[in-house]
Amino acid sequence: MYTYELVITAVIAAIVGAVLYHLIKNRNILQKNQKAEEMLEEAKRKLDKMERDAYLAAKEKLYQEKSQFIKQMRQKESEFNKSSEKLRQKEKELRKLGNKYQEKEWQIAKREQELIRWEQTVQEKEKEVNAITEEQLEILEDLSGLNRDEAKDKLKEEIDLSLLLDLFENATFYKVPVITWCDSKKDVRSIGA
Repeated sequence: MYTYELVITAVIAAIVGAVLYHLIKNRNILQKNQKAEEMLEEAKRKLDKMERDAYLAAKEKLYQEKSQFIKQMRQKESEFNKSSEKLRQKEKELRKLGNKYQEKEWQIAKREQELIRWEQTVQEKEKEVNAITEEQLEILEDLSGLNRDEAKDKLKEEIDLSLLLDLFENATFYKVPVITWCDSKKDVRSIGA
């Protein structure tokens, strides 16, 4: 029986050894799995931390760039507003100058029209004077028996006086100053507007 017990003991020992071997092997596997899971969890935590840090760093950089962009845009907007205001002021000044220029042009055009009317009046008066002079010269030649040059000189003196009176009347109407000369040069007077 001794052999039989020995075989049973050996079988039991082999079974116990196999069970212990499997238990130890499973325990090592479990420990390795647990260690691997711990390492995996640690890696996940580090990865999550790195992702959070990268996200926060990117968010901070984005915020800084956005702040800098907004600051630049406000500065450019301020510069644009200043330039626009200067441009509006220049435009306003140019409009004022344009209005003054138009007013001056209108005054010049009005003055030119007045001068044209004045010139036409003078030409008409001159024609009238020439016609009257011719008539008067013919009448004087007939009446006085003076020759044409002598009668012309006499008539010219009378017509100059008449012309000066007409000129004075027109000058006061058109507000143009007229200077007349009297016989003596000391007695020069300005008459008219």
